[in-house]
Amino acid sequence: MTDREPVVARAGVAADPAHGVRIELGVFGPWETNAYLVWDGVSTDALVLDPGMGAAGPLTDRAGALGLRVHLIANSHGHIDHVFDDAPLVRATGAPLAIHPDDAYRLDGRNAYGFSVEPAVATQDLREGDQVRVGDLVFD
Repeated sequence: MTDREPVVARAGVAADPAHGVRIELGVFGPWETNAYLVWDGVSTDALVLDPGMGAAGPLTDRAGALGLRVHLIANSHGHIDHVFDDAPLVRATGAPLAIHPDDAYRLDGRNAYGFSVEPAVATQDLREGDQVRVGDLVFD
């Protein structure tokens, strides 16, 4: 165990045991990559993290079934298995796409695997120290 700060913290909201981080994951594509749907259990805002191959449809369907609106799509990094469905998910949700600027070039669709990947364009940079908000949750 380390003395690191928590990755997830509430943004000025009193603790409520019925209210907290909600995370669902799906496993997608030939690399069996985890993609995540994250929300706070109260607001309708949701985050999608790392939408791999085939993730866009199931994630948008699940968000809809839960009454959530995807307000941000984020990539932890730019490997193909984490960015494959960025463009279809942006199109389906209208949400902005965020990635570290050093990996933004990886969204151009080119890859060494011979897959046809629709290019995407990040509209938000994710840099060291940035915070991502999901409802009243704050991720550092």
